[in-house]
Amino acid sequence: TIGRGRNANLIVNGNFTSRQHAEITYRNGRFGLRDESVNGIVIIDDNGNIKRLRREEDVLSGSGMIGFGASPIDDPDGAVRFDCT
Repeated sequence: TIGRGRNANLIVNGNFTSRQHAEITYRNGRFGLRDESVNGIVIIDDNGNIKRLRREEDVLSGSGMIGFGASPIDDPDGAVRFDCT
């Protein structure tokens, strides 16, 4: 689990990060990212592609930045880097 709450496995202290913002799972050789927040998630991969999640799940691939509640560019404290290579 990812969020700003003390019980999160990965604590992210962004301006728009919820206490329990998201969950990452690993199933069948793939990483899944599920948004559990009101503010959503913004994913920017290293190729500059942008994907937004709002109360939905998607597969993470490649590498890039995940913004919790805002773009990783606009709120770097609310972002983490990922690498699924």
